[in-house]
Amino acid sequence: MGLVVAIVFTVVKAATTGSSARPAASGPVVAPQGADGGAMVTGRADAKVKLEVHADYVCPFGGRFERANDAEITRVIGDGTVRQYLYPLAFLDERSNGTLHSSRAANAAATVYDKAPDKLLAFNSALYADQPAEGSDGLIRRQDRRLGPAGRRATAGH
Repeated sequence: MGLVVAIVFTVVKAATTGSSARPAASGPVVAPQGADGGAMVTGRADAKVKLEVHADYVCPFGGRFERANDAEITRVIGDGTVRQYLYPLAFLDERSNGTLHSSRAANAAATVYDKAPDKLLAFNSALYADQPAEGSDGLIRRQDRRLGPAGRRATAGH
């Protein structure tokens, strides 16, 4: 029997920002081909540990988790111990001053997974390494492209 590890970040907004204006939706995060129930899966199918990570790329708590655990997660996925199920979320779009950074980052990660799944872990790490602060403008499109070849392909046309 395998060990199931679930890491879930839930953010509850307790107060409004004083404005009822909401940014226009850019559309839902679309699960890429090969996703398992909305999760982008990395690691061996026979891994004994299932790690579920729900990530909004603007969430400061997700950023802390990623920075603290990225090297170890990459190592245990690489050695076949863990299979990661990464669920990209976009619940903090309103916290990026209208730039919809959560949706753009989640869809960029989904595009990388769709086009170059072996690059997802590195791309995920890059998104958190250059994570914008919650309440900022988020990364602008030309900054998104600095994330390397996978980032340039993922953000093309934005």
